Amino acid sequence: MREADRDVLKTTFDGVAELYDRARPQYPEALFDDIVELAELEAGASLLEVGCGTGRATEPLARRGFNILCLEPGARLAAVARRNLAPFPDVEVVVESFEDWNAAGRTFDLVLAATSWHWIDPEVGYARAASLLNADGRLAFFSASHAFPEDADRFFYEIQEVYETLGETRPGETWPPPLPEDVPDETDGILASGFFGRVETRRHVWEVTYTADEYIDLLRTFSVHIAMAPEKRRCLEDEVRRRVSARPEGTIRRHADHPPRRPPDLELGVISAVPPGMRFLQQDQFNGALSNLSLSTDPLIEQVPAYSYDQEPGAMNTTPRIWVDCMKVDEDRRLVLTTRGTIEDLKRLGIELQEGLRLNVYSDDADDQGNPR
Repeated sequence: MREADRDVLKTTFDGVAELYDRARPQYPEALFDDIVELAELEAGASLLEVGCGTGRATEPLARRGFNILCLEPGARLAAVARRNLAPFPDVEVVVESFEDWNAAGRTFDLVLAATSWHWIDPEVGYARAASLLNADGRLAFFSASHAFPEDADRFFYEIQEVYETLGETRPGETWPPPLPEDVPDETDGILASGFFGRVETRRHVWEVTYTADEYIDLLRTFSVHIAMAPEKRRCLEDEVRRRVSARPEGTIRRHADHPPRRPPDLELGVISAVPPGMRFLQQDQFNGALSNLSLSTDPLIEQVPAYSYDQEPGAMNTTPRIWVDCMKVDEDRRLVLTTRGTIEDLKRLGIELQEGLRLNVYSDDADDQGNPR
């Protein structure tokens, strides 16, 4: 999506907040069970929700006993969300965008975006999410794409002719759409960000039945429909009403596809012997740039403090950080770390990323065999 289009379309929902709350369908409970399982959330976990809308995804998670801070840039949407979420004292709704919100040092167990992640600039979103996560924190997001399984309602194939006549097809849109299982997810983009190293995806396809009026109400909450020229919008809605009303049952079946994605921290990297001419560290020599960290002598994971460095001029309005979330000594007396950050961030601390997620640490305080100088 072009940045200009994103900036315009993402603001359209606030003008139809009440309709949005009434017309948008509920998400399957199994979707939230998957999020809790994949993110390994325990009761009382802290969640940051990106673009909560009217609280469609917030309420099922609030019922599961989590502390949730919701960011919603639309004041009207936020007001409806506060009304819907009033029974949950551990939920707070703040009128602010994810990009501009001042976290003031707060971090969370989960950053969640329910059908809102595509409105975030990927050049900003992944870095921002990583900076807001606790040790072992997770990012999870899911979409709500219109799905076309083999038994998809033929109405949507027929109404496509109207979109084409009105010149309202989307650039790059293929027709007929692929089956749900053939629709690509966001794995490549997540991995390319450099902030996350493994992605787990699950897919839910579900069906909702609409009358003509109910489906038109739903259309009126879609950004592309809201942005359509009024005369085109009226023509499309008239055709929807005429075609659905002419059916014996007077309804249509619409499928949705929700693949939740949970990219965890970078997978465990092993600090071990490196090629000749390079030095490696054993546990008693783990110092230098990371001298503020402590290491357990047990082969068990130990949580360690975050290391942060000063923000550079022109950097994003968050404090860049490198986390060494946990580390352990394996059976071969090698240091194993879980860490998070871009390659450039890692290099600032003397850590070089090689061969995927393998980590090598260099120090002037050890010789080629890892012995102190």
